[in-house]
Amino acid sequence: MSDEELPGLTDTPPLKIGLMVEPTPFTHVSGYSNRYKEMLTYLQKAGDTVDIISTDDTENPPTEFQGFPITYTSGFRFSLYPIIALSLDHQLKGVEMIKRLKPDVLHVTTPGFMVLLCGLYCKLFNIPLIMTYHTHLPVYARNYLGWFPFILPITWLTVKYIHAQADLTLVTSPQLKEVTPKP
Repeated sequence: MSDEELPGLTDTPPLKIGLMVEPTPFTHVSGYSNRYKEMLTYLQKAGDTVDIISTDDTENPPTEFQGFPITYTSGFRFSLYPIIALSLDHQLKGVEMIKRLKPDVLHVTTPGFMVLLCGLYCKLFNIPLIMTYHTHLPVYARNYLGWFPFILPITWLTVKYIHAQADLTLVTSPQLKEVTPKP
């Protein structure tokens, strides 16, 4: 599809989007953070409504970005990558957001732990699920846990299972697209 065939930014009706993102893109600097902030800027210009759920254990994290509210669910530091906070959303903030917003679509980051509940949320509430795959998990598994027997096949099965829940998976590069399981 060429750029001439794409609708203008405001030519389609605004969407209600539930965004569950971990780690938080709002209190650190990274390419991941920049991508999410740019996406939210674009969605704000398009007139979409976005409710954000994230986890952040820093002092005084922001409560909004581009006018979109940010709700935090409690999290934990993952021992293999302790510089970020992750969450299983055991407080069920995702369910609260879905009941309140009634989103047209739920968007979740992968890999992470929140994604484990998002597939269930989408099935229960009949909501399309978009995943954004940022980090090629099998490479991390090989580098950090390569000593563990069968770690690569286990990791690949996990990635394939999780992405089978998605209606659409977005990736950050052509190289990642080549290795990402198709729904």
